[in-house]
Amino acid sequence: MWGRVSEYFRKYPAQEKIANLLMEYGLKVKPDGIYCGEIKIPDQAVAGAVGGDRRMVSAAVNTILRNPKLKQIFSKLLPTAHLKDIAPDLGWGVLDVAIGSETDRPGLLSSIAALIAESNVNIKQVIVEDVDAPVVHIVIITETPMPGDSIHKIKAVKGVKSVTIY
Repeated sequence: MWGRVSEYFRKYPAQEKIANLLMEYGLKVKPDGIYCGEIKIPDQAVAGAVGGDRRMVSAAVNTILRNPKLKQIFSKLLPTAHLKDIAPDLGWGVLDVAIGSETDRPGLLSSIAALIAESNVNIKQVIVEDVDAPVVHIVIITETPMPGDSIHKIKAVKGVKSVTIY
């Protein structure tokens, strides 16, 4: 996704930092500013997160609002609660499945999900991180930690580079 958006910001590295931050956190752009859901985020707070100033933020927002494609994307972003760090505290399992450039292989995720189901474990959440990266991470939160033997089966799925358990 970022690959499709970043081309609009290549000439403006400061704005690119802002746009990347907006994507990473699911921050929405409206005509009157940046929002996390319905909560307005001050430009200074966004600028501070990337080590910049509010002019960078204002310029990035203006670039987004002037471009129909960017506006369409950034006006619909939503923040998502990523459960990866709190799952162990709740007694849930966390699998980080690294896959290579085979991300365009239909059925990869369903193969992994089927193996989890075979272990009689429910899936609570799945988040695919940075689909444009050379190695993509599929973070799967399960209702209970996965049995060790099922991890070897997941590692054997074509396209899986590694599996990390947290």
